[in-house]
Amino acid sequence: MKLKGRGILFWFLGPTSALLFSIAYLMMGWGQRLENVWSDLLFRLRGPLETTNSKIVLVTIDDISLARYGRFPWPRSYHARLIRRLTALGVQTIAFDVMFVDPDQFGAQGDRELERATRESARTVHGFFLNRYRKKLIQSGGGVGQEQFVYEMQKPIGKLPEWSAGLGYYNVEDFVDADGSLRRLALWKKIPDLGTMSLFSVAALAHYSGISREEIPRTWPVEIGINYRGRRFYYSIPYSQVLDGKLSAREKKLLQGALVLVGSVTIGAYDHYPSPFEAQIPGVDIHATLIDNLMRGDYLRFLPLWTGVLAIWGLGLLFYFLAFLPLGLGWAALFSIIFCYSASQVGLFFHQIRLAYVAPVAALAAPSVLWLAYRTFVVEREKRWIRKTFSHYLSSKVIDALMADPRKLRLGGERREMTVFFLDIVNFTALSERMPPEKLTHFLNTYLSRLTEVVLRHDGVVDKYMGDAIMAFWNAPLDQPDHAALACLAALGALAELEGLRKELTEFGEQAPTVRIGLNTGQMVVGNMGSEARFEYTVIGDHVNMASRLEGANKFFGTNILISEATYQRARERVEAREVGSVRVLGKQLPVKVYELFAEKGKLSPDWQVAFQEYRLGVEAFRGRRFGEALEHFHRIRQRLPQDHLTACYTQLCEDYLKVPPAEDWDAVFSLAAK
Repeated sequence: MKLKGRGILFWFLGPTSALLFSIAYLMMGWGQRLENVWSDLLFRLRGPLETTNSKIVLVTIDDISLARYGRFPWPRSYHARLIRRLTALGVQTIAFDVMFVDPDQFGAQGDRELERATRESARTVHGFFLNRYRKKLIQSGGGVGQEQFVYEMQKPIGKLPEWSAGLGYYNVEDFVDADGSLRRLALWKKIPDLGTMSLFSVAALAHYSGISREEIPRTWPVEIGINYRGRRFYYSIPYSQVLDGKLSAREKKLLQGALVLVGSVTIGAYDHYPSPFEAQIPGVDIHATLIDNLMRGDYLRFLPLWTGVLAIWGLGLLFYFLAFLPLGLGWAALFSIIFCYSASQVGLFFHQIRLAYVAPVAALAAPSVLWLAYRTFVVEREKRWIRKTFSHYLSSKVIDALMADPRKLRLGGERREMTVFFLDIVNFTALSERMPPEKLTHFLNTYLSRLTEVVLRHDGVVDKYMGDAIMAFWNAPLDQPDHAALACLAALGALAELEGLRKELTEFGEQAPTVRIGLNTGQMVVGNMGSEARFEYTVIGDHVNMASRLEGANKFFGTNILISEATYQRARERVEAREVGSVRVLGKQLPVKVYELFAEKGKLSPDWQVAFQEYRLGVEAFRGRRFGEALEHFHRIRQRLPQDHLTACYTQLCEDYLKVPPAEDWDAVFSLAAK
């Protein structure tokens, strides 16, 4: 390929990219958040490990124990009794992931009992906080010199520091990433005037393994990456079960010679962190995982910085290989190289080795994407504009048709018969008031993404999102003779998708809501509308408003999908629906016949097939003012299908009219006074 007109800047793209990303990688930790995302993905690709460690046992302050002993914190005498019981059971090391830096609020006697039990057991490890602050140095002449960091131990109360079998710091906040996760930890620190101080879990393992405080730096590296297991690899016993002596023979055997971690696993009563496999895990799980990693020697090892720089330059200069390839082959080669580098990363990870990923890939991708995108823009400007304009609200099938023949896209307004679709989440306002903003955003994005996929799968055009609502339409910009049927199938697909989402979205802590959908078919105006600077492809007209009103009418009837008669008549060969009745929506004088959409043609269950016949007879009797007869039909439906809200609505009306008959000019029209 000739480079005519490209200039000398082309030859600087590769080295400049490599140099800039090397500097950013070394000096600014560039891309660390993305690196963290990649790290979590590697864990998920590997999956949970089917490993167990019978040497580690957790004694948990859990819901069972809280129900037994009441709200935490408990009197220190409980912990003293626990130490004695565990000691008697032959536990080798007892490590408390419980803070004892303040006096016992239940009285000094509890602190004395805890101190005495710690001394007598000679196997209990406690933790402390290591506080760091700046201090001005005083020079020999009396002047103020430079600042330096000074460390101070916030020790446990009383005699616990000197009678403990080991002490370790709890501080991990310096290693908490922006998303709240712990991915690496410092195992020990050498501090002036204090000597070698180790992490709480390291102090526990050192005692368990018979390693002295001075030997810790020679035994383990200063910093490691946490190799999360993904499944519980330890045995867990409730605190109350140990204290009350209600242990099985197997549990007693497990405790003999074990390293026991005592900590809280009750939500709201422990420090918690996300992991690659779970939204949050207790801090005591982090300590257990770290101890297990060190026991097995399979913690994550980070390669030196110079290896990352080498990878940045190696991938960055591959840009020149891509630049001279044909356009399509260049894109394919770019993704192939990234895939191969990613695969090598996966292989290294399976051997507990981590190499820089984001900066090297960016060093290749940045100049390559700029160059290939520039060529793509110049060569295929019109097709690129179409895909960019319509990719967010058209299915790939429709986009491909437009790219094959752009003349099908008419700018400006065009009148044609179309079917419009409105979807809204039920009780979204109440739901949003109970959720924090971040959780609500995740929830809403998940729902709208999945429901949008349903619309696109049925070749619909997503017009816009209105908060928790979706507006879509069919039969533009391409002709779709079966537009009404496609819209109906999309509505049914949305309800089916929600059934699947209910099983997946327990993470939100809320009952998965349902939706209301309204469909209408009629003459509308569609096209690119707005100003020259900003426009959108949308649809307007009276029939659009009718679809919106039908969506809201679901509230009155307790239904999920309401469609107009025009929509039903065009889709009746492919769907099952029942007539709701004549409805006068807000803002309209003339009533319209409305149907409740149920299923694709031939897919009604046997119960609903019987119910449809009873319903038809019941509605005929209702319109003939034979409310008692109608009530009998509706009662038979409710005995078979008690969840049928529309029948419940008719049942209530019949009971009301039997008490107070309607006026002589009653026309059986439902007049809705609200949207």
